[in-house]
Amino acid sequence: MFTVLAVLFGLFAADGIFRGRTLNDDSWTTQGGAKQQSRRLSRLKPVLWIGLAIVSLFVAWQFEW
Repeated sequence: MFTVLAVLFGLFAADGIFRGRTLNDDSWTTQGGAKQQSRRLSRLKPVLWIGLAIVSLFVAWQFEW
């Protein structure tokens, strides 16, 4: 199960890196002054997904294999 989650998180990270946003990144902020903050969040999300993938792989390595 954690291996599947790690692959899914890796795909989310790849999507965020190659398209500049993640699959769940709807424009929920206003267009006004939040554009700079939105760019910062879009750069931070792939890092979060990679971190979750690494944690999931570690848990899978310890308990599933």
